[in-house]
Amino acid sequence: MRPAMPAPRPRSPKTQVSAATKAGPPGIEDKQKIDGWDASELRNNEGQIIVCFIRRHYYTGSEPGSRHLATFLMVSRRKGLTMTLKDSNLHLPESAPVEATLRFDQTAFTGFSAQTQGSDEIGIFPAHGAALAKALENGARGLMKSPVSDNFEFPVQASVIPWLRACARRNGISIEPVGQ
Repeated sequence: MRPAMPAPRPRSPKTQVSAATKAGPPGIEDKQKIDGWDASELRNNEGQIIVCFIRRHYYTGSEPGSRHLATFLMVSRRKGLTMTLKDSNLHLPESAPVEATLRFDQTAFTGFSAQTQGSDEIGIFPAHGAALAKALENGARGLMKSPVSDNFEFPVQASVIPWLRACARRNGISIEPVGQ
C-alpha cells in the first residue's frame, strides 16, 4: 500500500534577491518532511527555484567523528534528475570518474555515469532521468558497488519520487537533462 501523499503545495512565489546561507543555497533551510526525508526548493540569487532537492542523512554513532551517510535526489534545470551518495569515510579526488554498479531491489540499473562531487560524495548521473524515476517511484532499496567505497545500501521511500515530480512540474523543471 502506498503511503498517503502530502497535500499539494501551490507554486512557490518568486522572491526578492536571496543570499546563500551557512547551510547552503537559498531555500535549503525551508524543509518539508516527507517520510523521514527533508525536502527543499533551492533558489538562485534572483529567487527562482532551480532545484527540487530531497535528502536523508544517516549516522553510525553519536560521538564526534561518527560515520555520516546520506542520499540526495535532485531535479535541476540543467541536469534533470540526479542522485548523490555521501559517505564521510570516502576521501576521493574531486571530479574524478567512478566505476560503479547500481541496483534497485534485485534489478540492475544501467545507463548512468558516476563521478566524485566532493571528497566524500559520489554523483550518479543517469542518461535518462525518467528511467531513474521509474526505478524508484514505488520505493526501492538501492545498492551501489564501487572499488572506491564500501557497498552503499540505501532505502528510497515510495513518496520521494512523487514529491520530486510534483515540485519539478510546479516549477517548470524537466526530469530529463537539458537537451533531451
